[in-house]
Amino acid sequence: NTAALNSCLRKISDYELAEDIAKLKGRCPSLTEKMIDESLSLEDKSEWMMCEYEKSNYKEEEKKHITSRGLKVRSKSELLIVEKLYEYKIDFRYEQVVHIGKSTVVPDFTIRREDGKIIYWEHEGLTSLDTYIKWQRNKADLYASIGIVPWDNYIVTYDNLEGNIDLRIVESEIKNKILL
Repeated sequence: NTAALNSCLRKISDYELAEDIAKLKGRCPSLTEKMIDESLSLEDKSEWMMCEYEKSNYKEEEKKHITSRGLKVRSKSELLIVEKLYEYKIDFRYEQVVHIGKSTVVPDFTIRREDGKIIYWEHEGLTSLDTYIKWQRNKADLYASIGIVPWDNYIVTYDNLEGNIDLRIVESEIKNKILL
């Protein structure tokens, strides 16, 4: 129905967020500008981040750690990295599948910088397991085969042998390779 669609389009194009915010403030006077701004920034994520993408469904039951925004991740270290990405308002996708020839890899985070450049981030948590380290080396070789390399568009962080992460390193990577 063309008439109905045109009517809907007119209503959408006339929509004013400011009017709804004013109504909300009238109904709830305790709302501060800061609360409203923070709420809007959570809702106003980039189209890229909100688009559907091919997600890994590998061992979904192992995603037991829940971020402050409800994302389920595999480890406490990943949870801490995600919280830093949130803190710095960085758009990312968790466990987006990347096809490389006949192989498939799943970086922990695929990040889109403000300039549009894509950065891949792996966090290696099981540093005490030789088989895990070998798999990570093979994965790094696959990435390198298509130009995903540490000095350009690839971040790798590690847990130490006791299984702990150093958030100073995470922040350094964010500031020096993502925010620039």
